[in-house]
Amino acid sequence: MCFDLQKAERALSALAPSVLSRPGGPAQDYLRSPAAALIGEHAASQGMFLFHFEHREALELPASFVAPGFEASSAPPEWREGVLPEAKYQSFRHDLIVGSFHPGHRSKWTTHELCHALVGFGWKPGASTLFNATAGRLAELLPVALYYFLDEVRLRRCPDHQGGGALYREFCPACEALANDGARPFEARDERALRHAKDYLDGELAAVAQTLRTGRPVAHRWGSLDLCTDGLAYAAAHGARLNSDAFHRFGQQFLIDGGGYFSELAALEDRVVQVTRAITEGAPLASIVENAEQGRWRWTVQDIAWRMLWACEDVSDDAAAAGRAIVDQLADTTWDAHAVRSAYEAWEDAEDAGLPLAEQIFAVGYTVPGELGISLHQMQQGLLTAAPLTLDLFEDAGLDPVPDFCAQDDQVRRPLGDRFADWLGQTHPDVLDLARYEAALRHGATGGYAAVLGAGEGPLGWEVGVRVLHSTVDPVALAQAVSDGAVQGSVVDSALVLRTPDGEAIPQAATVLALRRDSGGDVAIVEVDPAIDEDLQSGRMVDDLDTLEALEALGMVAPRAWTL
Repeated sequence: MCFDLQKAERALSALAPSVLSRPGGPAQDYLRSPAAALIGEHAASQGMFLFHFEHREALELPASFVAPGFEASSAPPEWREGVLPEAKYQSFRHDLIVGSFHPGHRSKWTTHELCHALVGFGWKPGASTLFNATAGRLAELLPVALYYFLDEVRLRRCPDHQGGGALYREFCPACEALANDGARPFEARDERALRHAKDYLDGELAAVAQTLRTGRPVAHRWGSLDLCTDGLAYAAAHGARLNSDAFHRFGQQFLIDGGGYFSELAALEDRVVQVTRAITEGAPLASIVENAEQGRWRWTVQDIAWRMLWACEDVSDDAAAAGRAIVDQLADTTWDAHAVRSAYEAWEDAEDAGLPLAEQIFAVGYTVPGELGISLHQMQQGLLTAAPLTLDLFEDAGLDPVPDFCAQDDQVRRPLGDRFADWLGQTHPDVLDLARYEAALRHGATGGYAAVLGAGEGPLGWEVGVRVLHSTVDPVALAQAVSDGAVQGSVVDSALVLRTPDGEAIPQAATVLALRRDSGGDVAIVEVDPAIDEDLQSGRMVDDLDTLEALEALGMVAPRAWTL
């Protein structure tokens, strides 16, 4: 029995989630369910935290780490229209205790990542593929059970999805919004979620035990979940890296058995059970660090040390020797802010030997001493794909908005273009409408039932994924004018303002636009009367039938219900 069902029901029904501890991500991610709150509290006590995926410099994967068959997925991710995709097997590593925050992921991922950190990972030098696969399976077990079952306990969902589980690959904006309101009272459906969690965990642990007895992978499938196959895929993708001389050196110098990693599968399994009981029954969880401060520096140093060893792989022998000497020095010092800063300075001094730039290695996606941590180059590349015309105006004026924007860019679940526009609204309001328009062109979602079900009954509303922009200028005309050079950027009182080449201000023209992307990526844009937008937002009947027919033809509006 992985946890006591009756104890779990009592503990989780009584727990009032708080937001006293937030190791990263939006505060609401910890209020959504009791399990999420407990994960946050335990992770904070261990000094665990999340890096910002878009701020973190993606290093080139050394050729020696690329397993056969994974060559196509070995390149660093590239921005596409303001989105930096996170590859499943390259970006995600069980041995990285610092979790990943991706603005495009749903809010379940915050505590899923921190749960991985609390469980830890299994590794030993020269491990077999089956060892690595089973270790990966055990490391994934509780985070998956949390995502699909335990996080559902007392989670608010929309009327269409109550009791519908985690929706697997389907995303529901209404459910996400309701979850932000905090956990609801315990209900009968929560008993079912707990039973499913217990059955899933017990079934997986029994299959792992059979794997260890027989020396053969034994599957335990639950719907589309198959951790046996996932573990084998993980071992195939990461085996060369885990069994490399570089990782062996890293393990000897920086890993602590029982302190985030386990050299024996039985010890890792025990840790899975311990963390499970901590977040279901409220049982105490053994600390793997002296205190939160010491823990934070351990995870920071381990992360940076591995990035430095990674960077020593595909360089000259002299450069590799210089880099490894810095790693050796870091391993032998007290792991604190001074050690990290000294390692940065030493690496910067050694760049002439042929090492990658220190600002790349230390662009880890979280704050480190010396105002380091954010890859400004990577963020600029992202903004060039999200708001290219807006950046052109900054270039006209001789301004670089990237450092100031990044300095306040927190871990929030909004696309890059939208976050940039929000910041511009407070700092450079003249370009807000253009930036919001560019973001809407790239970040509009598709979805809804109207394309299949057709006309329905009653009043219409905006379809899922439609963006409605209220602007003080015509953003379509403004975008074309910027592209043609008929509008340029200049500086007035440190703010970017828009002017014609003759120095005249841009005329105001209040405009309401509706934008929708189709499944092929094409964007339909319609100007609508403000009164029509109000009717569609509020569910009132729209009198302008011509406009309504045009919007229906473009899939921009949908009925509330359909005839059976």
